[in-house]
Amino acid sequence: METVNEIVNNGGVAKFWKVDVSDEDNIKRAIDDVASTFGKIDILINNAGITGVDKKTHELTVSEWD
Repeated sequence: METVNEIVNNGGVAKFWKVDVSDEDNIKRAIDDVASTFGKIDILINNAGITGVDKKTHELTVSEWD
């Protein structure tokens, strides 16, 4: 939150979402909130510290994600 506060205090726009990447509904809520707040997502980095199936993130099934 410190980074968000610094950005906002210097005239920028920032928001923080804590997302449980093991909960698909939690991910969907965060994505929907980002879209409604900013209109679109320009950059998204999924860095949960694991690797898995070699596919684009939006092509993964829930079972592949798990």
